[in-house]
Amino acid sequence: RTIFAPPPEPPPPPNRVLRVLIIGDPAADNPLPGAQKEAMLVRDLFEKFQRLVNQAQDKKVGRVEIVALLGPTEATRTRVMQELILKSYDVLHYAGHCMYDKQKPSTSGWIFTGSKRLSANELSRIDRIPKFVFSNACESGITPDRSEERSPELAPSFAETFFARGVQNFVCTAWPVNDQAALDFAARFYTGLLGLDGKDVEPMHVAMREARLTIYDKHYGIRTWGAYQHYGNPYFRLFR
Repeated sequence: RTIFAPPPEPPPPPNRVLRVLIIGDPAADNPLPGAQKEAMLVRDLFEKFQRLVNQAQDKKVGRVEIVALLGPTEATRTRVMQELILKSYDVLHYAGHCMYDKQKPSTSGWIFTGSKRLSANELSRIDRIPKFVFSNACESGITPDRSEERSPELAPSFAETFFARGVQNFVCTAWPVNDQAALDFAARFYTGLLGLDGKDVEPMHVAMREARLTIYDKHYGIRTWGAYQHYGNPYFRLFR
């Protein structure tokens, strides 16, 4: 618990509109095909939720508005900043590279084409910060088989910087993860948060636990399941 911890919030209204921004594989000079695949998966899960809401025709159920910027042509640093400044988002999912600055951690950030960086510091220019950020970002140049070269300070430093800008729930990875395990984790995580596939809408701590368990006993998930960390309220929900 830190000085940035927000006061408890009431549960979201049952008919809320959830606005989601998804960013995948934004660096043309440092491509991550797995990141774009993950971003597409996350988009498809939110779209599936919206289709179910439309079929139910229940005005008491929330709905989602999705903007997915996939690949370096769509996911430019300028476009992302425009989206965040001009629109109000509740959820931001980023899949790509990041850079950690040990000398000045607050300038660490996500990497776009041309090594352009978007740091949490720059979120101070945004009137309304997304309350939930999922940063599935690994340090550029560090792979799962070279994970000992990672910066152990990255995850908590990122979390603290985002919290200082108003983010209330932050999910990130503490070390490089396997691409397939990352896909499986994201699929189970958002399936729980959105109440898909016949599941109840889960609070954050349940969705995190079940997503970890999904990849825990897979041979490709043995070094990934524990990498995912949540900073924030364990009882946070996207919907009632």
